[in-house]
Amino acid sequence: MRILSILVAAAASIAAQSPLTTTFTGGNGQSGNMFEVRALNPAGVTVTAFEVNSQSATTGDFEIYTIAGSYAGNENNPAAWTLVGAAAGIQCNGAGVPTPLPICVNTFIAQGTVRSFYVTHADTNIVAYTNGTVQGAVFAANADLEFYEGSGHSYPFVNNFAPRVWNGNIFYNVGDTQATPCSFADVSSYGSGCGDSGFASLYEVIPSAAMDLAGSTISGTNTGSGYLVQVTPSAGNITQGPNAQAMPLGDDDFLDTAFLPIPGTLGICVGSNGNIARGGVNTAGYSPDVNAFLTQPFEGLYAWTDLHSSTGGGAGEVYYEEIGTEAVVTYMDVSGWGTNQPNTFQFRWETSTGDWSIEFDALLNVGNPEDWLVGYSPGGNSLDPGVTDLSTLTAANALATEPLDRAPLELSSNRPILGTSWVITTRYVEPVSPLAFTLFGAAATTPVPFATIGLQAPGCDILLAGLVADAAAPVTSGAANLVVPVANNPVLSGFQMSAQSIALSTSNAAFGVIGVASSNGITATIGN
Repeated sequence: MRILSILVAAAASIAAQSPLTTTFTGGNGQSGNMFEVRALNPAGVTVTAFEVNSQSATTGDFEIYTIAGSYAGNENNPAAWTLVGAAAGIQCNGAGVPTPLPICVNTFIAQGTVRSFYVTHADTNIVAYTNGTVQGAVFAANADLEFYEGSGHSYPFVNNFAPRVWNGNIFYNVGDTQATPCSFADVSSYGSGCGDSGFASLYEVIPSAAMDLAGSTISGTNTGSGYLVQVTPSAGNITQGPNAQAMPLGDDDFLDTAFLPIPGTLGICVGSNGNIARGGVNTAGYSPDVNAFLTQPFEGLYAWTDLHSSTGGGAGEVYYEEIGTEAVVTYMDVSGWGTNQPNTFQFRWETSTGDWSIEFDALLNVGNPEDWLVGYSPGGNSLDPGVTDLSTLTAANALATEPLDRAPLELSSNRPILGTSWVITTRYVEPVSPLAFTLFGAAATTPVPFATIGLQAPGCDILLAGLVADAAAPVTSGAANLVVPVANNPVLSGFQMSAQSIALSTSNAAFGVIGVASSNGITATIGN
């Protein structure tokens, strides 16, 4: 257990509550955000790094500037600011998820003094922030640091939107530690886990100009253990039925059919942008997003793109009807946003059996401003099965989904930052295993099959070269969290280790009836 003892050692001579978290609520955004912080600790604080909230999972270039005292009066004066550093090609993690910026801030703030920072991005609407109440009011604080509501700006020093609350984490040390070099915490994955896998969702993302499902019908037949999905030529000449009702959908809207003049009774909700749900309302967003598709609360069918029916200011109608226990939703000549090109397709959902279909007419708009996302997802958090070329799912090549997602054992963690907890998470643990065991050592240069040590666990590899420590964590709902406190001691900066988890499994016969599954490996670097 030496490796864990090092991390939790009482040698931490600097006590801090780092990081100070503002919020990750979002709700608004621009290129950047200015804000002030005040040091409260008698020893002062050294701000070391920032994590930001991005509005989308995109890639871009960030810059951080600073100025002593309040930024008021210098919002649009770049000459008054000092560039702390820049980082190019940063992959943002998307809304609500911290995106670390590998920029060494390393700026000391004496007790009682204020320093301002400006975190900005070269592209518009990347930095997420929250509308504030009073510019300059304290928004977040701990015993060491106060954070104040600030202002939003276009890149680089343009406009002034206030009050705005910067979203993110402020990492710092207590005292003046500017002489200590920055060492950015990091974690990366390598290798792959083993175990049985299968997926309940399926989808394809198709650029409008390459849409190849015209004249096709995608059908999902409920087998009792998932869906058998195949694509066949459509009958063509899609039309709404004699009892269909035109839905009063606004732009980027989602309506429950129970509130139509002739109320629907099958629990179907309809979105204006080519998606329907069973049991409640899903996203009304206009931009197809795989992560949103996989995390919607309700079971859904998707031919998702940016559409604009007549009641939303465009052209065409969305109709709803019920034929016994079958729900039928028809998008009849609905235009793509900003186009006059029609889109005609139809969802059918037999609610008594769960069978469904998505039929596309031959007239599809190739000039839509957004891609198409076509598929099915059961609702709730689902695993990503990867893109399926739906046009290839002929009767001889049908795809079988699973009733529930199954995945190989997976290991992940947050970044091990000085003075915080390193949380190591093992996911997709089978119910047969009450514990997940995490092993620590150096990363193996070549995977070693378990069979070499006498365990018949097909597809499972040892990803560590030598074992220096291990720890167990209880499993709850298929996941185990091992929490390792990391001492706030600069001596630990740059310390690196690798880890891999194992758990009991029924997917192989390593021990007769009960087998073992292993995860991917992770390599973590402690930093400030």
